Amino acid sequence: RKDGSRFPAVVSVTALRDAQDEIIGYLLIGTDNTARKEAEEALLKAGALQSAIFNSANFSSIATDAKGVIQIFNVGAECMLGYAAIEVMNKITPADISDPQEVTARAKALSVELDTPIAPGFEALVFKASRGIEDIYELTYIRKDGSRVPAVVSVTALRNNQDNIIGYLLIGTDNTARKEAEEALFTERKRLDQLMQDKNAQLENAKLAAETANLAKSEFLSSMSHEIRTPMNVVLGMSELLLETSLNPTQRRFLETMHHSGKAMLGVISDVLDFSRIEAGRISVDERPFSPRQVVVDTTHLMEVVAEKKGIAMEVLVASDIPEAVFGDDSRVRQILINLLGNAIKFTKEGRVDVSLTVHPQEPGTLLFKVIDTGIGIAQERLVDIFERFTQADSGITRNYGGTGLGLAISQRLLELMGGRIWVESQLGQGSQFCFTLPIKIAVASELQIKLVEPTTEASTRSLRILLAEDVEENQILFDAFLAGTPHYLVMVDDGVEAVARVQKEMFDVVVVDIQMPRMDGYTATRQIRQWEREMGLVPVLIIALSAHAMETEVQCSREAGCDLYLTKPINKSKLLGVLQGIANQIEMAAHSGADG
Repeated sequence: RKDGSRFPAVVSVTALRDAQDEIIGYLLIGTDNTARKEAEEALLKAGALQSAIFNSANFSSIATDAKGVIQIFNVGAECMLGYAAIEVMNKITPADISDPQEVTARAKALSVELDTPIAPGFEALVFKASRGIEDIYELTYIRKDGSRVPAVVSVTALRNNQDNIIGYLLIGTDNTARKEAEEALFTERKRLDQLMQDKNAQLENAKLAAETANLAKSEFLSSMSHEIRTPMNVVLGMSELLLETSLNPTQRRFLETMHHSGKAMLGVISDVLDFSRIEAGRISVDERPFSPRQVVVDTTHLMEVVAEKKGIAMEVLVASDIPEAVFGDDSRVRQILINLLGNAIKFTKEGRVDVSLTVHPQEPGTLLFKVIDTGIGIAQERLVDIFERFTQADSGITRNYGGTGLGLAISQRLLELMGGRIWVESQLGQGSQFCFTLPIKIAVASELQIKLVEPTTEASTRSLRILLAEDVEENQILFDAFLAGTPHYLVMVDDGVEAVARVQKEMFDVVVVDIQMPRMDGYTATRQIRQWEREMGLVPVLIIALSAHAMETEVQCSREAGCDLYLTKPINKSKLLGVLQGIANQIEMAAHSGADG
């Protein structure tokens, strides 16, 4: 062009002649050839691309006719499957070189999916594509040498200008690497699963071993409790009886010291057992109606006797808005209060110990208990670990005051079980203030129940007929001595067999059965007595389980056997007589009610 640019042209040249056929000139007719050249170049490029694709060794290209017979088998297919193109073209279908089981499975799956019967074979490989549905699936090809190659196959239907299917194109890529990676990953998952299973088995074994150890510890402690409490019952009981006799001052001092030491030993045993039950998860809290006011008043009244001996004043303050009845475990609350009051009295040489009960000002529905003393106090650096087991404020406390260092730890664990918390504020030499909270639910006052197990001092002249089943002669002597001078009538037998026989022959108001006896234990005897009463249509006799075991499981076992009360050894005279007095009072009240009715 004039501007120097170029364009392709197709030129037609004609010679111009005169009448004598002489050339007088030339005619050049030209047409722009740009579009055609571009089309040719594009076609060449497309042809080269198609050729590169079709002859690529990276994936197989297999083209078939409408019936599935292979017409084209590219280089990639030859490399992947080991066949030369001439060996398969116009001879077989792709189904013939595919895993027959997979082809059959695919046919069944498609038949269900598309709700139409599909025959296993080439139709199963191209059915979706023949319906215009994009289809890519995994398939295992069988090589010429019989080896297997996993592939991902894409299937396309080839159509003419009239949209009729003239064949199919199956493009496959070798899926071996992916399959190997997946296989490795499944294998790895199995290994990890096995490791987890092994770990879980190890954890189960460790848990079982721990549970077995806890059970063995609990059983050992229960057994030791029985073995220690049984002779302690006799020692404390006999010393209590001796203190009621005429003694010279020296004898009385020695005997009081022995009795005090025995009670101290019993306290140590109780603390260790309580803490062991808590650690083993074998202690529970009950949910029953009780009066928090009454618990505080009764507990303080009980501890006043100890405080008076040391000349320590005690005062109780119960707020007027304290609910009359709440749900909770009054025995555990009482245990905590006794523990805190006992410590406060023990560590206070002079001054006072005060107890208060209020509704927590910042926590509605929560009671706040405080035990405040003017005792020796606790150093600030010791406040952080005062609630740890076997811990006391300093090493000299055990030597000067005694104790196991378990009381506060037990109190803290019990409060955690009840949803409460405990803390202390103290200054060395200026006393301490122990506080604990207790979440509550309001109960109806009429739901409060009187428990027979609580001793009473109310007078009653009623005589009880009591049957004692106890195999230890010393305990029989002690029981008999406790009842001497009372109006009660006592019958004693040596085992459960004799106890059942006597109950079936005589009328008794109370049956006391020791848990461990030869021939027949107390629980078995109780069950047989209850069975006999049901068969005869009799009013059940009141049965008290008597045991040196102090484990919660034993209390539950006694209830399941049919016992009404559970008393642990050692039992002092006043407690036993108080329990019996309470039973006599209730029997007498029931008799009067019956007469009035």
